[in-house]
Amino acid sequence: MATSDEQILDAIRHVAQQVNGDRVSVAMYNRHSRTGDPSPITAIRRFETWGKACSAAGLVANPFNKEGGRRVSDEDALAALRRAGNDFALKTGLAPYSMTLDFYDEWRLRQVVVDDILGLAVLHKRFGKWKDLKARAGLSTEHVARSAELARLDAVARAARSYDDAGHGPPSRLTQAFYDHWHSNQPDRDQLPTSAVLKEEYGGWGKVKEAAEIG
Repeated sequence: MATSDEQILDAIRHVAQQVNGDRVSVAMYNRHSRTGDPSPITAIRRFETWGKACSAAGLVANPFNKEGGRRVSDEDALAALRRAGNDFALKTGLAPYSMTLDFYDEWRLRQVVVDDILGLAVLHKRFGKWKDLKARAGLSTEHVARSAELARLDAVARAARSYDDAGHGPPSRLTQAFYDHWHSNQPDRDQLPTSAVLKEEYGGWGKVKEAAEIG
């Protein structure tokens, strides 16, 4: 049976009751939702953004909501595009510049804070054609050797934002235990590095955070 809009909204309201607040972020939802509740991606696909899903549930829009992208800076938008391009290169072996619209759209939905990354319609309105946008972001036409490393560090940065969003303190205090918990709740966890892999690669958890520039 297909998930109804009301089931999605009820799940969001349930989490709001659990945290005793009128704002629910994706990270909060992942931590407090019940087994069998719709995933955040289901809510985003149904309501376009997480902020709109929260609004439909009668809550204040996610604090990360940028009102359709108008408050996301050009620099942040292009940085997100570069991260997506590096992830594309890692998964396909193709040049970041070859990234397709469909890949970017799916990549955006897998991120912890999707409302902080511009959707395709807003990108097109602000920057024009897809190929021009990719060129402006500086996506390489050749395979980027550091794609794997950048994808690993992006996972740490995502977890750090979630740590801060959950009220545990600044991102720099991200713990290995929280990363493990965050990792286990990600829909794309099979493609994300475990803390053990990260520690072995960088020589300790502190070094991991330092490499991700959150230490």
